[in-house]
Amino acid sequence: MERQAKVALVESIRTELAESPSVVLVDFNGLNVENAVQFRRECLQAGVRFKVIKNRLIGKAVEGTDHEVVSPLLVGMTGIAWAESDPVGPAKVVAKFAKEHEEQLRIKGGALQGELLDAEGVKNLSTMPGLDELRSKLLGLFNAPAQKLLAQIEAPAQKLVGTIQAYVDDQEAA
Repeated sequence: MERQAKVALVESIRTELAESPSVVLVDFNGLNVENAVQFRRECLQAGVRFKVIKNRLIGKAVEGTDHEVVSPLLVGMTGIAWAESDPVGPAKVVAKFAKEHEEQLRIKGGALQGELLDAEGVKNLSTMPGLDELRSKLLGLFNAPAQKLLAQIEAPAQKLVGTIQAYVDDQEAA
């Protein structure tokens, strides 16, 4: 790769990583082509970017960003996964795939908003609810009071209907 292309690649990745709240580094030594394609497809479906780049270039890309703390993990074959807005997304995809393919994909570690995470930290991050899950829970919390109020307003009418129905049933039985 020419020097100008490398500089452009590093700048492109640095820009994307600066906007990403988290990154996950993996060792993919032993990952066969079929599984690599499957992993990339799962990343794409989850909105996670995954690249395999030389460690030196990853090091330059994370320089000056919150993710600079991952520099010590840049040893051996390294792939980097990140998402634009979801801090949990990369960890979820990588941890799930690593669990299914233990021999082929190994989590090296990662970073979450400037904090270095080891492999266990990435796995713990993957168990947290994702952005969409949190949004749905928050929406449920906002809707709960309105639903309870509506149920209280409807309750007397339902009781009245139930009482009338019981009276009609008694009259039919008699």
